[in-house]
Amino acid sequence: MRLGQGEHRVRLAQRAHPAQPHLGIDVTGGSQGVRGSQDYVRKAGASARQMLVAAAAAQWKAPPAECAVDRGVITHRPTGRTLRYGEVAAAAAKWRRRRR
Repeated sequence: MRLGQGEHRVRLAQRAHPAQPHLGIDVTGGSQGVRGSQDYVRKAGASARQMLVAAAAAQWKAPPAECAVDRGVITHRPTGRTLRYGEVAAAAAKWRRRRR
């Protein structure tokens, strides 16, 4: 998983489409829904992970390259300090993603 979470920690939830709440589900167009969105969802996860690591590194005043992620925990390898995603999520949300 791109965010560094184990699959056992991921929960899927479905909600009503804002334009059609009476349906109670989102319509994806059959099997193409997952297949067609896989690339940009994967990139979004990788981008979110980078932002979370950058926020943790900034808090530690360390380069992001010194950080590792495992199961939602960011570790500063040289010192062993750790932060969970939830502890840096608000700070990470303020970072602007660089466009490629």
